[in-house]
Amino acid sequence: MNASCSSKFGSLAATAALSIAAATVLMPQVADARPPQIASTSCGGLVTPNAYCSFDDDGEDVVIGQRSCNAEGACLDLGDGTRIGSDSCNDFEACRDLGSAGGSGRILNGSCNGRIACLRAGSGGGTARIGHGSCNAPGACNAAGLTDGVSTIGNGSCNSPNTCVSVAQGNGFSAIGNLSCNSTDFSCACCFSGGKFGNSDIGVNSCNHSLACISAGFDSGDSSIGNSSCNATSACQEAAAFSPGETSTVGNRSCNADEVCKENVGMVGNNERN
Repeated sequence: MNASCSSKFGSLAATAALSIAAATVLMPQVADARPPQIASTSCGGLVTPNAYCSFDDDGEDVVIGQRSCNAEGACLDLGDGTRIGSDSCNDFEACRDLGSAGGSGRILNGSCNGRIACLRAGSGGGTARIGHGSCNAPGACNAAGLTDGVSTIGNGSCNSPNTCVSVAQGNGFSAIGNLSCNSTDFSCACCFSGGKFGNSDIGVNSCNHSLACISAGFDSGDSSIGNSSCNATSACQEAAAFSPGETSTVGNRSCNADEVCKENVGMVGNNERN
């Protein structure tokens, strides 16, 4: 090989090497899948999957804190990426199917401790975010955000049997603030709010009575309820429900009496209808 050819060959080789190096740098770095991270005091203290905890797929990026999922059947079929805090999901099927089937589920500390509480929450492509000390009663928050819905529940909320069932289920949106939807019996307070393509926004310390705010913003309606409002039997029931495109707005400290605001479509201000 003459000097000219050798020089050209060396130049081409160097250029190719630089191109490969550049391509390597520019290629996105794929993070390694993380296996389940489960505290030793959770899932019965046994290697998973087991009768306490199992996974919808391979359990990638599932995290479970201390003293959680310690009842048989409590956390079966969890979706990838599910997060469960400490002292949570300690009852039969309390968090089964959480975030499964392409969904997303996140539960903070001290929550979902009730029989079938939070069952199927965030499953089927939906999203469920549950705060500290919430959904601690049988059936509370069951199916929240199921089937492409988006449900967020604050701290200290939905702590009565059957409260907040199916909120945001079916492509709906539901946001429940702190200390809300806490009835005193099997009342279904705030059930179905924001379900079936609807939108529901419930403030702080609101809807704390039997049937209060049930179905608010259901079936394509749009409901917004302020702070410390609708705290009485049937108050705000079906606000903007079954009224596609219609809006119900209730301000702060309003509608705190039986039957008031029921099936309301329109606007109620602050400190009204008490």
